[in-house]
Order: sequence, then C-alpha cells, then structure tokens
Amino acid sequence: MNHSVVWSPEAKDSFEKTVRYVEKNWGRKSAITFIERVHSILSIITQHPKAFVFLSQYNAYRCVVVKQVSLFYRIQKNKIELLTFWDNRQDPQNIKL
Repeated sequence: MNHSVVWSPEAKDSFEKTVRYVEKNWGRKSAITFIERVHSILSIITQHPKAFVFLSQYNAYRCVVVKQVSLFYRIQKNKIELLTFWDNRQDPQNIKL
C-alpha cells in the first residue's frame, strides 16, 4: 500500500537549504545525487513506512539519508508527513518536531 507524502513547511525549507549547501560546497553533481537519494528513500517510505527507526522521544521515524543528514517523518493514517531534514552534526537536543 502506497502512502501519500506531505511536506511540512520545515521539511521543504530544510531540504532546500541542504541542497543549496551541498551544491555550494561539493558541486551540482553531489546535489543531484543527494536529491536522487531522497527520492529513492521516499519511494521506500511510501511503500514501507515503518522500515526505518522509530524514536519515541520524538514520536517520529528517522532515516539517515547520507551520514551527515537524516530525515524525520511521521505516519498519519495513509499519509507520510515529512518533518525536517536534520544535519546530524548538530546537537540532537535542538531537534524540535
């Protein structure tokens, strides 16, 4: 069963910032690779929403997109709500979902 994906404003913003950062520091090819990786992961999540780690302290799932960036999301009925793309080098105490 495929779930639909809903991007929160924070997810859209953090995704765009991450793509710009990757492009600026590692080039357009790396940014495209990152975008393709996100699309691949979203395909997995829509088909198997519980495939990744559930973190009860955030009431959300976490998927490591690349070692530096994680995606946090929640399952709501037949929808997947993308919450944020998180730079794993930041203090996890600052995550607000």
